[in-house]
Amino acid sequence: MTVVAIRTLAGPAAAFSVMVLAANTGVVGQTSGLTDAALVACYWGTLAFSAVGMCVLVARVADAAVLPSVRRFGAALVLLGTGLACASLQNVLVSVKTGSVTGSPAATVALGLLAAATISAGHDLRPLRT
Repeated sequence: MTVVAIRTLAGPAAAFSVMVLAANTGVVGQTSGLTDAALVACYWGTLAFSAVGMCVLVARVADAAVLPSVRRFGAALVLLGTGLACASLQNVLVSVKTGSVTGSPAATVALGLLAAATISAGHDLRPLRT
């Protein structure tokens, strides 16, 4: 499994290394215009490339790994949703405490909606008791 992970994630790791190296050289702070847009596109491209690499890794390892039971998966979804709800609440509390809208209201709403959907999916996986 380690060999598969190294082979699959070598490209994304190199892309992240180049991105971190470029960010720490100070060159990024001196750009403007088209170069700025290209750097932002490169950043999002690197994230997308890494996400695809992680999906490929999961697909390759899924044959060798034991998948979680429905009960564990449901519990994990409820816990993940609770974490998302806490993040949304933290955004609200920071905005209330500071009196400013430093946190994005759209991000707060999005986190709340994701929390509701995730918790709902976790509850849907619970066994029915009759």
